Amino acid sequence: MMGGGLELDSLFSSVQLGFPRLNMRADIKPTRAEIDRAVASIRDWRVYLPPACVAAMIKDGWQWST
Repeated sequence: MMGGGLELDSLFSSVQLGFPRLNMRADIKPTRAEIDRAVASIRDWRVYLPPACVAAMIKDGWQWST
């Protein structure tokens, strides 16, 4: 049986799942609606995920794709 944490890091690696990493190009700016959606997603994640998990999701650009 696993410990108390969810320990899902290895299940959601973009490399393991075969998804390309999303990198925003410097010349493409998100719209106000996209920014608002990203902020709302991050705010929601912080309610039920550990800070390190949220930081990793932001680092991988998930706030733009969810």
